[in-house]
Amino acid sequence: MAQYEAGPDIKTLKANYHHPHHKPNKNTVDIINALHEREFPNPFPAALEGMFDLYEDLLRRNCDLSQEENIGRLEFFLRHELRIAGREPVGGARLWWLLGDILFDRCLGARKRNQDQRMLAYRGEAIQAYQSALDILEQAQLANLVIRYKLRQNILACYLNASKRRGVWTKDPETLSYFHESCFLARTKELLAEEPFQWSIARNGLRFASLLENAEEVTYFFACLLKVSVQFADFDYQPYQAPAIGRSKDFAWARENVLTDERVRSLIDECKLKGKSK
Repeated sequence: MAQYEAGPDIKTLKANYHHPHHKPNKNTVDIINALHEREFPNPFPAALEGMFDLYEDLLRRNCDLSQEENIGRLEFFLRHELRIAGREPVGGARLWWLLGDILFDRCLGARKRNQDQRMLAYRGEAIQAYQSALDILEQAQLANLVIRYKLRQNILACYLNASKRRGVWTKDPETLSYFHESCFLARTKELLAEEPFQWSIARNGLRFASLLENAEEVTYFFACLLKVSVQFADFDYQPYQAPAIGRSKDFAWARENVLTDERVRSLIDECKLKGKSK
């Protein structure tokens, strides 16, 4: 049996779970990651995971476009490998994923330069790459809910970030079509049912529910946040590496039309009755 260093006590783990604003120390992160890898092993080959790190490094050093040629070489290699990756579906899916990331970032670059045609072309290619990865994993039943959720989130981000109607994506037919056809909120609920501690996922669901002005879904996802910590009842509460709900206009509709003081208190009481509020 694998041996692990002495880990944090249960009080420390509960504190990190119920206080999302806490920044965990490196030892805690390392141990939790090791346990997560043991219980939910990464299905992708380690050799391919390193390529993501390589690309991120090239991207960080590409402010002056000096690394664009190297990124191009990486893309050329990926496309070459994808032509022969059919024999190994897990590796093929991860290659498609990385290619999608490269095309997604190019889509954003084209948008910043007001190159609409290139933006849309890159968007289409990125969506196709991500969808290819998702199809492979689903057909071979090789990935868990979190991995599949991330791919769908990437596809949705392609539509959101490349939309010509920035700020009003809820009126964009293509984006709305994918959002509903992919059952994005239903799949978000599916993931939360399996991993209720994922407050960032619940927060994302709340954000979309607010933007779509869906009161029922707003209530559901806000209750999910309260189950993690009642501190989310304070709209000025800022979790680790995320802005407060009260400081983002994406949540404005939810705050003004659903999450009144009275309704929030009611939801807190419901959580306490179920014994899930700490």
